[in-house]
Amino acid sequence: MSKMMKAKVFVSEPWDFGTQCGVGPFFGEVLEQKHGRLLIRLRQAIVYGTKHYEAVMASYRHANISPAEVAANEQVAANLLFVPSADSDILEGRYPLNAFAAAGSVSTDGPWTPEGMSELTS
Repeated sequence: MSKMMKAKVFVSEPWDFGTQCGVGPFFGEVLEQKHGRLLIRLRQAIVYGTKHYEAVMASYRHANISPAEVAANEQVAANLLFVPSADSDILEGRYPLNAFAAAGSVSTDGPWTPEGMSELTS
């Protein structure tokens, strides 16, 4: 069994999220990695407005990024989708209606690759 990858999430947009919740870091663990997306369970849920978010899906913000550029502990610009629970269907593009989109960055203590977690589990 492989070690679970840790993640730090930072939010830069929208600005009112930062006013209400802070910009981070929000700490979590990577539950799954697929299609260049990370599913991160937050250690502490975030309450934004009247919504409660326990997880976030992060994807590369820039399409031409190479896996070599995403080393451990490097902060990477990311599109963020905060979701109420850590459901792996999110990685397949099935998003809940109460998801919240944001922009920011993510850093992890292991490689973040488009192929998934094969490097972590071998």
